Amino acid sequence: MPEIVYRFSNLAELDLSKNALSELPARLTADIPSLKRLSLLGNVIPNDSVFITPNKHLLALNLQSNKLTHVPPSIRHNRRLESLWLGNNDLTGLDIKTLRRLRRLSDLNLYNAGLATLPKSIGRLKRVRVLDLYHNKLKELPRKISRMQQLEQLAVAYNDLSQLPTSLAKLRRLQTLYAHHNRISQLPSEFAKLDHLRILDLGYNWFSVAPAVLMSLPALEELDLNNNNLQELPTSLGTLKRLKKLYLRSNPLTHGDATAGPYAPIIRQLEANKTEVFY
Repeated sequence: MPEIVYRFSNLAELDLSKNALSELPARLTADIPSLKRLSLLGNVIPNDSVFITPNKHLLALNLQSNKLTHVPPSIRHNRRLESLWLGNNDLTGLDIKTLRRLRRLSDLNLYNAGLATLPKSIGRLKRVRVLDLYHNKLKELPRKISRMQQLEQLAVAYNDLSQLPTSLAKLRRLQTLYAHHNRISQLPSEFAKLDHLRILDLGYNWFSVAPAVLMSLPALEELDLNNNNLQELPTSLGTLKRLKKLYLRSNPLTHGDATAGPYAPIIRQLEANKTEVFY
């Protein structure tokens, strides 16, 4: 770590990404009380070399693309941390006890973190609003993820999910759900309770029929059903008054000229409602 870093008494943001650092020294949090955002992305820091002193100033920490296999225990010393990025590591599990100590954590990024399962206790992260689980190895989501009552954005794309748990319907603040590139073929009818869901991406899944529950999502603005196996389109889709964008590319029903096929009236109705339809 360059010694000159410690001379900047008002340093608020420090980016040390893509170097060859093998340690996060304790001095960074101890001697720079103005530091709010720290990025160590793309270094070679292992689990036992993350040293953090108790502090109330660090708000965002990026440890993506290092040599981590678990959540470093010293992270809990960041008492006001709001954003934690641990993606592109090879985590063998998720230490919820450590993460729970971060009582202000609202943004948790676990992109491509090597996770095959999530602990049931993930529901204890009650203040997290954004959870990124892109590109992991998940075959299912724990039912108790529904206890993350502040969750507004959930990204579970590029996993191996065959279904989404019914309990997700309890996430009443959920606005965005990215679930593309999985093996999902249906949605629970309980999803009708997701009154604030605005963006739903179900592209690259196994749907052969557009789920009926979609017509019960009053706030839906963007729906992606690209690259499924849709054989038909429900006429009630045209009743989604707030829908702004609908993606239907690479489905059997859009082969040929969709504007002249059996679903042309539905497409015209959607476009008359100022919905952009991509086919």
